[in-house]
Amino acid sequence: MDNEADRTLIFTGRIGHADFINGSFQLQDETVNGKPVYLSDHEIPDGYDDASGCKLYLYFHEENDAWVVSHVLNSLDVIAFAPSRITSIWHVATGKGPFVPDPTVKLIAASTGKVLTRLGAWTVEPSGEVALKIEHPPEPGSERPMTIVELLRLAADRFSDQHALASIKPDGTWAFRTYRELFDECVYVARALVKLGLRKHHTVLIYGTNAAEWTITAIGACACARARGVMLSHDNITWTARTLAQALGAEPAQDRLVSYLPLANMAAQMMHVWMPIAAVATVYFGKPDPFEKLDFMSTLRAANPTLFVGIPWVWRRLYEHGNETKRLSAWAARKGMKGSIRLQRGEGVNWKFKYANKNTFSKIKKAIGLDECRLAMCIDSNLSPAMAEYFLAINLPVFESYGCAECAGVHTISIPGQSRPASAGKQLPGTQVRMTHGSHEILMYGRHVMMGYLFDPDATSDAIDERGWLHTGDIGQADRSGFLYVTGRQPDLLLTAGGAYVPPVPIETALKAELRGLVSNAVLVGAKRKSLGVLLTLNTLTDDHYTPTDELAPDAVSVLREMGCTATTASACLNGPHTDRVMQFVHTALENVNAKVVSEDQRVTRFEFLPRGLSQDTRELGPTFKLRRHFIAIRHANVIDRMYEGEELDDYEQQPWYHGPITRADTINLLKRDGGGYDGWFLIRLSTKEKNTFVITLCFKGKLYHNQIKYADGVYSTHKDQGNHQYNTLQELVNHHREGKNGFQTVLTRPCARPTASTSV
Repeated sequence: MDNEADRTLIFTGRIGHADFINGSFQLQDETVNGKPVYLSDHEIPDGYDDASGCKLYLYFHEENDAWVVSHVLNSLDVIAFAPSRITSIWHVATGKGPFVPDPTVKLIAASTGKVLTRLGAWTVEPSGEVALKIEHPPEPGSERPMTIVELLRLAADRFSDQHALASIKPDGTWAFRTYRELFDECVYVARALVKLGLRKHHTVLIYGTNAAEWTITAIGACACARARGVMLSHDNITWTARTLAQALGAEPAQDRLVSYLPLANMAAQMMHVWMPIAAVATVYFGKPDPFEKLDFMSTLRAANPTLFVGIPWVWRRLYEHGNETKRLSAWAARKGMKGSIRLQRGEGVNWKFKYANKNTFSKIKKAIGLDECRLAMCIDSNLSPAMAEYFLAINLPVFESYGCAECAGVHTISIPGQSRPASAGKQLPGTQVRMTHGSHEILMYGRHVMMGYLFDPDATSDAIDERGWLHTGDIGQADRSGFLYVTGRQPDLLLTAGGAYVPPVPIETALKAELRGLVSNAVLVGAKRKSLGVLLTLNTLTDDHYTPTDELAPDAVSVLREMGCTATTASACLNGPHTDRVMQFVHTALENVNAKVVSEDQRVTRFEFLPRGLSQDTRELGPTFKLRRHFIAIRHANVIDRMYEGEELDDYEQQPWYHGPITRADTINLLKRDGGGYDGWFLIRLSTKEKNTFVITLCFKGKLYHNQIKYADGVYSTHKDQGNHQYNTLQELVNHHREGKNGFQTVLTRPCARPTASTSV
């Protein structure tokens, strides 16, 4: 099927069962996959090469649905799916593997011959249409599209009396809603919203804490509107929810979850709203402030979840609460680690593990409300090695996952028997993942990828390429077994003075592991500096609202005792008689980390302790307790400046003449853009071939010259420079060659401005 005609799909977007029988299509003697086949009365109009004059074959897949086959009977190489109740039209391209949007495919109404539309990989309009990435049956990803309302109706019809939502009442008792009651309330809310003026493609903003009522409102709004900043279709949500539930081994009406994470976080929304509907699970909602320590623990113990999803910060709180209940001995930890690993492999355990499990592990899990948890997961970022080892030791292994709002919250998961330390797991069935060459950016593909960003075509075209792959902006790698390891985000990469991009997360994680519980946070700094530094916060206890206090956590006290320090507060640790020992301990940890880095650019040469821990109140941590690096850098700018006292900041990224890692061919296009031929026209770019190397490109007598600038030992130099000058900053080098040629072909006079969206080349 190589010619254009063979890639032409012709079908109607709204085909009811009666329409097939009553005149438009005629029943045929042939069958396809055992299904009756119908032939259209209408011929393909002129203008479509060999396909013109042919008629269209269709057959029923399910009631009111049709698989649309190409004009060659029994050829399922080119197909399209058109549910009768959905007016949008989808198509898939030809070929093996992923079916991606093909811009050459023409969509024509069979009844009229009218060209309907050309569907692409993305849209920014609330009423826009995109091509579904449907795979060949029976491969994962070929499932029938379904709306959110259909998904909930299916649960209500099959398990009408199963508890769907649980809310705590003022008297402390729990009120339950069944799936039938949930469906009826959602329909009621949807009708009320329509009466208030909500129409299709309108947006509903929900502002409030986690509650069953807001969940009902969200589902009700989805029945009549779908637009948001990240536009997710009903198929994005329902396909991901069904696929995730199956991947997690969820049996209908068997699982319990606790909703406490902000539902503005798409991963939390998928885990606590949509996936439970697909799994017909029960979701518990605690008091309005789920992060109030006592209320959170009481909710966990009341729900006793079988599936629990946490963020690293919450897992640390559970670790602290478990330690307050019963300390884990070294003997029990060793037996627990070995036994848990054996259980994950499906192997038996000895009596020592069973004894420790009965007398220690089960009591800790019961104290934190997870004694019936069959699967514990961590979202948003990796659990620290120390935390991962602790929960593995008490026979509660925590499995990692990875995703973003643009992929409906989840792309990879780890599950028992399919996990690796520090890995985010493997992609969901029916999806794909790959890394770009050079930058190692993570790309993902599948039916979970968003439609686009609302009213933002520039951001959408940057995020989704023409073949439907989502460019995440995250950095990662995959091993030979297909396990994904996420090492950082492109916006978080630190650009050093030498032009090296350094991912902070691996260095921060390694340093925290070396410090063995002494610190709660390590924040790498050093953007545009000649060396890297790190901000540290001591591991302290928190109050009932999880605000850091001055009292050191037991783990930190234990580490200090080993070095002979008797401090029990952060202030005493940083300003006491044994502070020098603490600083030496950190220096030794940095030396151990630096010995393992892959390049000199990743060496950390300095550190500073912040006087108190990071918190949400100071905007240093986000809603799910992720580091907000920008706010941390602003709030603690004086500490960072003190750490780099006497060193000049080389902020070349902000200079108009700096263009980043562009190629020689790009410089030719830029010269043409600027009219060309101007003596002294110049720019500086980062070399794409050599490390710690910049290139100054300048024009002289209509010709471009490319001169290398080397960065070493904290200074810049170029072999073209007369007098072997060395410069502390790139700006200093530019200023020197604006005063005279000084070895270059001409004086630098006219900087080339970076392209903008309106001047792109």
